[in-house]
Amino acid sequence: MQSELYQGIVDSVVRGEARGSEVGKRIVLLASFIGGPRDMRRRYLDAITLVRTFGQLPQDRPDLTSRVFRAKLQDLKDQIIKKRIFGPVAAYVYVVEFQKQGLSHVHMLVILQNDYKINCVDMFDGFVSAEIPNKDSHPRLFGLVIKHMMHGPCGTLNRNNSCMIGGRCKSHYPRQFSEYYVQGLDGYPIYQRRDDSRTINVQNAELSSQWVVHYNPYLLYRYDCHINVETLVDEIKEFQDARWVSAQESMWRIYEFDLNEMSPAGKIWIERKQRKVIGRVNAASPVEGERYYLRLLLLHVRGPSSFNYLLTFNNQIYFTFKEASQSRGLLECDRRNFECLNEATTFQMPYALRRLFATILTYCEPANVQNLWDSFYKHFSEDFTRHETNDDLDVLFETLHSFDFFL
Repeated sequence: MQSELYQGIVDSVVRGEARGSEVGKRIVLLASFIGGPRDMRRRYLDAITLVRTFGQLPQDRPDLTSRVFRAKLQDLKDQIIKKRIFGPVAAYVYVVEFQKQGLSHVHMLVILQNDYKINCVDMFDGFVSAEIPNKDSHPRLFGLVIKHMMHGPCGTLNRNNSCMIGGRCKSHYPRQFSEYYVQGLDGYPIYQRRDDSRTINVQNAELSSQWVVHYNPYLLYRYDCHINVETLVDEIKEFQDARWVSAQESMWRIYEFDLNEMSPAGKIWIERKQRKVIGRVNAASPVEGERYYLRLLLLHVRGPSSFNYLLTFNNQIYFTFKEASQSRGLLECDRRNFECLNEATTFQMPYALRRLFATILTYCEPANVQNLWDSFYKHFSEDFTRHETNDDLDVLFETLHSFDFFL
């Protein structure tokens, strides 16, 4: 007996085939046989079809989307900070935010070292693009821009879009065409958007490069998601006291992922030892009373060793920080109001500056309001000057109108 034949007999016995008539016959179970492999495969495909049609959205699985988002964020930090895709990083800060409806997103500010800073318009092209790519030479990038980086349509094409406020797009779309990268008068760049007749259909509207959100091709390729890249930080909206904890945020906090990070770290009243840190004193509004005057003293009195040291001037101890500030001449001739506003312009957005000015008018009784207005009007109105359709009179009217909310 040949060994191959003997092996076949042994295999048949092992499989439990005891009837000789069945040895060598292949029996196919039809899809109509309940529980058979073809029936189970058919049911699986039917179930997948139902899931695709009526199944879960990303918002339905915050546990998964939070972990995927964090993984992409960690990789983005690795690309920018360790692999230096934009150049050596001097400092960075990011904040993770959560929408009431929708997925997580992050705002990141990256400051490059001096030798690598983007200090002329000729360098913009290597970092930011704001055009529809060529479909033939870059088909994948073309698809990604359509999928993730097209704004709207809004304005006359869709006045009900969520970005419309007061009949205008809050993000200032559609942007103007520009043959070159230009440094705007307000410090914000005007990106290259050539009128090359390229258009794509988005929600039954033909959109040109005027509707493209600024992006970096490499990062768009890598992460396949909406990732807006600009050479200047965009306006930061006020964080309201009314809080809504979304499912995305709750899962992020449950997993104890970082909500923000900054490098080098900012420390308060801690002597520098090993790490490179940048010190600062917390801001305070005049409406906070003694806390504001304490900060005023800390900024002007050198080497204070205690609260009593700050309360003492010319061998006399005062009972309040306001009295101590007044005795040192820190409250004379609106100087404190001017210094308060001047300092705030270095880190506050126009909306917050207008709110601070309204607080000063209400609680601090400035002697020369016109001087304060003239000195800081440019900062109060900066966001309104960015509207391309606004002239000087429109900017003045919108700035004054915005104070109605605070006064």
